[in-house]
Amino acid sequence: MRIGALSLSANLVFQFADSPFEERFDRARAAGFDAVEYMFPYDYPATDLRAALDRNSLRQDLFNLPAGDFAAGERGVAVDPSRREEFRAGVEAAIGYAEALGCRKVNCLVGKRLPDIAWEDQLACLVDNLKRAAGRLGEAGVTLLVEMLNPVENRGFFLDSVPLAVRLLDEVGATNLRFQFDVYHVQRTQGEIIPTIDALGSRIGHYQIADAPARNEPGTGEIDCARVLEHVASTGYEGCVGLEYKPSTGRSEDCFGWIDEYGLERGGAVAAAGAPHAATGLPLIGFIGLGIMGKPTASNLRAAGYPMVVHSRSPGPVDELVVLGAERASSPAEVASRADVLVTMLPDTPDVEQVLFGDHGAAAALRAGSLVIDMSTIDPIATRTFHERLAERGIEMLDAPVSGGQKGAIEATLSIMVGGSQEGFARAAPIFAAIGKTIVHMGGPGAGQVAKACNQLIVASNIEAVAEALVLAAKAGVDPQRVREALLGGFAGSRILELHGQRMLDGAFQPGFRIRLHAKDARIVRGVAGALGVPVPAFLVASGSLEELAGSGEGELDHSALVLPIERGAGIELRGDAG
Repeated sequence: MRIGALSLSANLVFQFADSPFEERFDRARAAGFDAVEYMFPYDYPATDLRAALDRNSLRQDLFNLPAGDFAAGERGVAVDPSRREEFRAGVEAAIGYAEALGCRKVNCLVGKRLPDIAWEDQLACLVDNLKRAAGRLGEAGVTLLVEMLNPVENRGFFLDSVPLAVRLLDEVGATNLRFQFDVYHVQRTQGEIIPTIDALGSRIGHYQIADAPARNEPGTGEIDCARVLEHVASTGYEGCVGLEYKPSTGRSEDCFGWIDEYGLERGGAVAAAGAPHAATGLPLIGFIGLGIMGKPTASNLRAAGYPMVVHSRSPGPVDELVVLGAERASSPAEVASRADVLVTMLPDTPDVEQVLFGDHGAAAALRAGSLVIDMSTIDPIATRTFHERLAERGIEMLDAPVSGGQKGAIEATLSIMVGGSQEGFARAAPIFAAIGKTIVHMGGPGAGQVAKACNQLIVASNIEAVAEALVLAAKAGVDPQRVREALLGGFAGSRILELHGQRMLDGAFQPGFRIRLHAKDARIVRGVAGALGVPVPAFLVASGSLEELAGSGEGELDHSALVLPIERGAGIELRGDAG
């Protein structure tokens, strides 16, 4: 249900309350919602909640931090200096649920004023608690919200005015701390809803709506809710508006008529994973890994018009992509929570596993139906396991390693070898077209990585052969440069002789593809060949040289430096003999 980029989420505390909690997910989906929120998940196993979300293709948009004994009237513990440890434990519990449910927003009810503690001391405690909470939640890619409750019905609640909320945001100073704007509470506290929205601007992280004074659905009270929602949409807010109202008739389905009256569309509250982004008509790509191959690949996707959110261990490449119009994220989980398609381009198998399934990993934050494209070169057997683990969450994966080196990445002429389903390949085809020239669907899960292993076998063996030939020519007193030129016109001609042969002659070993990475790929080749009982005798020579160079401190050189062990063995350097 959208007005432009505006969506509605069903609040399962207020909506469908005449059913057991677990059944409310099903009714929300049947009513056309794609996102839900509720106060507290902690009474239910995270696995059960995740299953309820997944079976209905729902997204968890929001829940609250633990708030003390809520049933007994407590409304949070963040202002109580004697309960700091309880608050911090609650933050850790919330992180666990957020990661399990793929939820990227958590709200904090701060608590009631304490009569025996000075107000300023309570504020200081609250600021300190929120700073710590924002830091921990930020590491998990989660936005922390704080909510004002109106003093008419919530006497004694500490955070009871918009000015105090603004002061709190200022004193905490965390970039991932936002104000939860409940239209009902603002109306009951001060009115002036639209001017308050404009004053707060980007400090608003979430909206909830109900009409006043009875807290029923929009159109039943004194607020011009249609105008408010139109104004929220006009600000460019792309999150959800939670329906935190009590149905006036008791049955939620009978109280959704206002949605049609206001011109909101039924269904599609959250764009399906991989669906066109509202502003561009293209899916939003999350890109993780901006190394020597990843940065130019991501840059080409951005140049093709794809909206992007990026993350990498090194801040420099992220800054460069941000200049090009990408958005930055603080963790793989944050990237995944915002993306329609996730692309990873990482050094090795453990890196991919950590980014997908480790702490603050992407898998827990991805929506069902998302597409993951791993463009790293990693172990084919592990890759098949990753496919299976993601499929259990309803997530499609393609393994799509590339060949062509840094030059191919920069020029968008990569060769891309793709493993996975035909349907996934079709979804990704426009993305591949923006970065590659030769794009081949190799087969099912892991097939792309097998093809890349074959590629690395051939490349390393050919570099080794070119190195041996040029050193042999030089040792025999024949100009290796002229030998190269002659061979390029005959049957021995190849891109490796052309490019890497010239690098050897020039001693130009600044990395296009590093020795240490090719040594890693060589281990993958040996592992696959060994598992299948396939002898690779020629490759073992090149593989040994790669390991030798990587172990001797030369792993950062380009793989054309395979010529160095041969030169040393022959007692000659091509740089001194090239004409």
